[in-house]
Amino acid sequence: MEKSGMFMDQLEEYAKQEEWTEAAALLECTDVQRLPWPERKRAAQVLADLPEELYLRMPLLSVRRIQLGAGRGDREEVRRGFSVLTSLRERSRENTPERRKLDNLLSAASLLKRGIDNAQLLLTLSVLYNELHGQTPQVVLSATAGRPSVLSGAKDLSQWGRNWRAVSSIVRPMLGALLPHGGEGAAAAACAELLYLKNDINNAALQVSAAKSSPDPEIRFAGLAVTIQLHRLDPAAKQPEELAGRMADSLREAGADWLLPNAEALITRLDIGRGRLDQVEQWLDRYDGVELDRCCPDNAYVVHTKAQAYLALGRFREAAMLTEDLLHMIEGDCRPIDRIEYLLDGALACERMGDGTAAAGKVRSALDLAQPYGYVRLFADRGAAMLALLDRCAREDPLPEEQLPFWRKCVEAARQMSLLHPALYQPVTKEADPPELTRTEVQVMHLLAQGKTNREICDTLSVKLPTAKFHIHNLCEKLGAANRTAAVAEAKKQGLL
Repeated sequence: MEKSGMFMDQLEEYAKQEEWTEAAALLECTDVQRLPWPERKRAAQVLADLPEELYLRMPLLSVRRIQLGAGRGDREEVRRGFSVLTSLRERSRENTPERRKLDNLLSAASLLKRGIDNAQLLLTLSVLYNELHGQTPQVVLSATAGRPSVLSGAKDLSQWGRNWRAVSSIVRPMLGALLPHGGEGAAAAACAELLYLKNDINNAALQVSAAKSSPDPEIRFAGLAVTIQLHRLDPAAKQPEELAGRMADSLREAGADWLLPNAEALITRLDIGRGRLDQVEQWLDRYDGVELDRCCPDNAYVVHTKAQAYLALGRFREAAMLTEDLLHMIEGDCRPIDRIEYLLDGALACERMGDGTAAAGKVRSALDLAQPYGYVRLFADRGAAMLALLDRCAREDPLPEEQLPFWRKCVEAARQMSLLHPALYQPVTKEADPPELTRTEVQVMHLLAQGKTNREICDTLSVKLPTAKFHIHNLCEKLGAANRTAAVAEAKKQGLL
């Protein structure tokens, strides 16, 4: 954190003094994707202020512009970055070092484009791998974009997942050349996530080890996130909250402060699962800042966690609106896992708002998307609330015959999840106000607390026995107690004694 702060102080000092060449040089040699959110915004502003001639002299600046623009959802900045790189390439001579460098930068930057599918991604990785010839890449791109995931991190790799063994044998050596600490951990994290989503829990546990031991904090974060999910399903395992707390501490010690917002969001998801709504509200209060005014790839994981927090707290309209914003953000992009999750949380929000038709429609759309990949856990991890919606969908409108086996797997896994985490998305029950007691009932309650008999109460209050019994009966009814002893205990619990 201190290191990134020093970087920004120096960068803004250069900008203030209009020492643009020095500012550009600093940006060129900085991995802007590993800056915390506020600093990415400030770095993007300095980039926007740089004289255009520096972009023509220093092509790597355009890649930085594309990286920051893509993360913030600023399509105009992305367009400008590509425009300069393409112009420089067209002006360079073929078969020259300059041309090869520009080809390499354009290939790396193209991985950040919205809508690039898995086939195009594999082709671009192959081109980059062949262009490098064992050299260190000019641009190191993130496999996770700071999320606790490789499978649905910087890109959604679901299509690769359909034939993961074949693809990974091709991809592993490429990632080894393109990622700073090799690709073994990244491939292991993606494979473990894929197996987890398919509900192949035992094999997911066997695959995750290489990711957890990766020297890259982003890959290690993704591996630990899978481990935490696995622990949620094993009552005999170490508490996932303890593991998540240690994970956040290790990220701080490693100086990986750009990952901390997503790490805290992951911990909040665990709190939601346990029904710890006080902690959820505290987290929500911290993330109502300007950085979340709009959805973008950089903050999508935290914004999605906000939607889930709203669901848990009974703020269903806000949850529904956020899930729609998230769906709009990924429109035209190849992100089936995100799309399924946003649809399902939107369905839960619609159901709780009383719009069962919209809820069922979203669940059916999610089933259509998830079935080809076998993503059972996207449904199951929403527990009893999703179990009820899956049941309603099948009852109200029969599902296609070919979808029923997948639906049954989702139902059974959701049933198991509902037993493990019964507090997940349960309706919020507000504490009832203390009952209003009459002056005489208050006197009777204090006498009961002193252990007085009915006759002693009559003598103390100068009332007849039927009247004393009448007041005692009313007290029990107002306090929801079966007898006088329970009434005293409930009165103490509610602070009436």
